[in-house]
Amino acid sequence: MLHLLVYPALSDRFDVSFDEFAGMVSGWDGMFFEMDGSFVWVENDAPEKGQMDGMVYDREGSIVYLDLKGAAPAAMWTRILKLLLRFEHQVSSQELESHLKIYDVQQSSFVSLTQTI
Repeated sequence: MLHLLVYPALSDRFDVSFDEFAGMVSGWDGMFFEMDGSFVWVENDAPEKGQMDGMVYDREGSIVYLDLKGAAPAAMWTRILKLLLRFEHQVSSQELESHLKIYDVQQSSFVSLTQTI
């Protein structure tokens, strides 16, 4: 199980508001989003099952970071990270990684996305 803190690499917050994020993920199958910022996302119907628990932290209208925990396939991690960056197109892990700082709580260090998920 991974426990990651996800920050923007190029600024002090993501270009997505809390309300935008909530609105976008609330419609996902298996997503249970609470307006306090906590969520649970369960994929039971996908070829690779998984679960991700998270907490959204925002300040002054924009998301500052996400606290994510889970045993989930790479596709789940990628989907939520792409949403934070407003990437709607196919994107490589290296491109995603260039826009994110990912802190692995278990390792107590910043890590590479490609080596983590």
